[in-house]
Amino acid sequence: MAADAEALANYKKAVAVYDKKFGTKLDTAQRAILERKMGESFFRRGDHQQAIEYLQRALALHGRPVPATRWSIRLAIGTQLIIQVLHRLVFSFFLSRASDDEDPRDEELFHIYEMLGWIDFFINRERLLFTLYIV
Repeated sequence: MAADAEALANYKKAVAVYDKKFGTKLDTAQRAILERKMGESFFRRGDHQQAIEYLQRALALHGRPVPATRWSIRLAIGTQLIIQVLHRLVFSFFLSRASDDEDPRDEELFHIYEMLGWIDFFINRERLLFTLYIV
């Protein structure tokens, strides 16, 4: 826990120094990584609410905000179900699987969703279902 407290302090200092020197010009991918790392530190300290806030900011920086309300979560789950069914039944029939073009952000997004999944397992099972469909 002490290492996480120290890491959080260092991340916050790094962001403050960078913002002071360069303004808000930090690359969104780099900022998302910092937000994820701070979220992970809060998670390991047991501060799940803070962890969720940082992880959701990281996802928003990647253009993938997490639904906030119960009905938006349900709508997102339904949308993901449709996407998964279409992907598996329709698109795989027409598209070649030879494409190896992977987005470099995929691994980062996986880490964020994984952390949210661990937190949601204990506090929000409905949002956990959404997170599982995304990953």
